[in-house]
Amino acid sequence: MSDLALAFDAERMICDLVFTNGDLLLDESSLPALLVSLGSDSRAKPDDPLPDALLGAAPDDTLPPDRRGWVGDALAEDNQRIGCRLWLLSREKTTDQVRRRAITYAREGLAWAKGRSVSVEAGWIGNRLMLRASLGAARVEMRIGHAV
Repeated sequence: MSDLALAFDAERMICDLVFTNGDLLLDESSLPALLVSLGSDSRAKPDDPLPDALLGAAPDDTLPPDRRGWVGDALAEDNQRIGCRLWLLSREKTTDQVRRRAITYAREGLAWAKGRSVSVEAGWIGNRLMLRASLGAARVEMRIGHAV
């Protein structure tokens, strides 16, 4: 199965489509699926603390809290969601508990890849949480959040 090819800029933490001679390039590897799974925001669970709450932002009673996620998830018959909850770690402290949560969230985001070789590890480099993940032969390393 082919997906649109994505180029990942680890320094700026962004992906972009890849063009060749004005045409979109296709990618038959697992890399696009890995990038979308880890780089998209899955909806927060009702009991998840939201990053804005961690910053002490005043709640706005007129709007519901931003739990993110993709609207198309409401149509999924198998309750599978696109993305993962790594975004919840955007303002966390440098603790081993946060490192373990990053691994859990990444594995949740890759749960759709049943029967395929999936590997996830995370570690602190200074105050930066780095995540390494692989899906088959595709591998990615990314920075998670901005630790405080």
